[in-house]
Amino acid sequence: MINNAHEAYKNLLDKAEDIGYRSPMSNNLYMVLAFFSFHVGNKDLIQHDEMKKIIDEFYDNKLIRRYLGLMNLNKPGVFKVFERGIHKRAAWIEKRRDVYPKNWDFDFSTQHVDGLYYRFTICPIAKLFQENYFAGYTPLFCAMDYKNFALMRENLHRDHIIAKGHGECDFWIVPDSITDPK
Repeated sequence: MINNAHEAYKNLLDKAEDIGYRSPMSNNLYMVLAFFSFHVGNKDLIQHDEMKKIIDEFYDNKLIRRYLGLMNLNKPGVFKVFERGIHKRAAWIEKRRDVYPKNWDFDFSTQHVDGLYYRFTICPIAKLFQENYFAGYTPLFCAMDYKNFALMRENLHRDHIIAKGHGECDFWIVPDSITDPK
């Protein structure tokens, strides 16, 4: 099973857009491909429901919960560091847009009083899954964003994802201590 997943991972990586292995967003792509390679390499054993269980079990793991839970975004200083990190990712990508044109594109034009808002109109993961007839699996991986932010004590408000045919993925990330975000 693992050998099949390893081969599938290499094949998926070959098919993925080149976003730059040093891209600050490359971990997103690599993590999704690592999970999904178990399905691709073992289609008879791992279908959609099993893939969802694998993801859920990953997030139920104490070590993962502890690691992701280290960042408490309810603390203003920690949230500012997080926000600066997102902006640094965007700057890295835009500086290299001519070399890696298919990398995520950050748009921070919409403002909210609370939290951080940005959106993408390019998602290399959704594109890879769409082009390789795996589009039905993409929302499973988009849902990981909710799990990641919840462990960091954030609420993700999202109305659109590219994987469901919308032209964008939107992220409004608000500390969970704010009950009525503006």
